Amino acid sequence: MTRCSMLVKASTIALLVVHPGCLNAQSKEAGPALCYSIQNTINAIMGEHTHTACVPVSSRVAGDGLALGVIASKPVFFAEATKKAWLIVAALGTGHVLNTEGPGASVDVIMFADSALVAHGYGYFVPASVVKSLQRRVKADQITLDAAYSELLARMTREQSRR
Repeated sequence: MTRCSMLVKASTIALLVVHPGCLNAQSKEAGPALCYSIQNTINAIMGEHTHTACVPVSSRVAGDGLALGVIASKPVFFAEATKKAWLIVAALGTGHVLNTEGPGASVDVIMFADSALVAHGYGYFVPASVVKSLQRRVKADQITLDAAYSELLARMTREQSRR
């Protein structure tokens, strides 16, 4: 799967899974800028292993909210070690950007997925408040990376798109 086709598929699945509606005015302004920072943060660390894209969409949780789809170009969920490494970087990187650049943005939910999950119409969802809290606590040495990963897994839900 080429990077371009993966992005098209990821955008489609994010729109189908998260919300079929259009982005509102606040989301149109905040979403692309947040996603740009999120994907650059993750790719700076994981770029040699997989390319990560971020797609902003309207949230189905709140009419004026925003959801972000964070998608790896390679199947990182197939093995526990790659899943753990990518999810830790993706979740904490997303939390960092939301805590530093997006405190006023109304981000409700984050969808984490990879090319294989996207191809089958699935994603793993977690409230944005969880990744923000995990990042703050890891940064303050209040929680280990293993504990953060365990908490992240406990809070994520796997959902299928509505086709």
